[in-house]
Amino acid sequence: MTAPKKTPDRHYDFRSMNKWFAWSSLALLLITVWMVFEDYAKPWKRLQAEFRELERQKLAREAESERQRLNAEEIARVQAEIDAERARLDEQEAELEELRDRLADLDDKVYEADVESRTTKSHLDTERYEYDAALQSGNESRIAAAARAVEERRATYIENRRTLEAYTVERAAVQAEIDRKLAGLREDEGRLAELRGDLESLETR
Repeated sequence: MTAPKKTPDRHYDFRSMNKWFAWSSLALLLITVWMVFEDYAKPWKRLQAEFRELERQKLAREAESERQRLNAEEIARVQAEIDAERARLDEQEAELEELRDRLADLDDKVYEADVESRTTKSHLDTERYEYDAALQSGNESRIAAAARAVEERRATYIENRRTLEAYTVERAAVQAEIDRKLAGLREDEGRLAELRGDLESLETR
């Protein structure tokens, strides 16, 4: 006696449905891949890519041109500052040279005034000695003449000392001015060195 045929739980064949689902999914995948490649291979997309590349190159050239223009302007500005700084240094060096000449002249004047003052002081000491001798002699005319000589020499000595002091003060002022200008000159030379470094950096960009 044969066993009765088992009635399926569904009204369709599930295995056959799985096969159709697999084949349709594969077909859908292939169609999707084909659509992607077909869309990518369109001629207008290649032209669009070429246009974008040309646009990028154009922008790069414009950016490089602008950079070079700005760099040239910066170089010109720094060069102008260097020229101005160099002119200022030349002017200061010329002023320093004049001050050094003036200082040398004042050194000579101070030396001459000091020698003159010392000589006058020596003569004044001699005439004071002669005045003392005249006092001891009791000769009125000799005393009067010696007194006049002492007073005249004293006046000359005072004038010599004033001249020496004036030249000494003036020399000190000139020396102070030289020191001040030398300090400013060193600062300007440092600034000039910095500007030349900036110019070298700009030229090697």
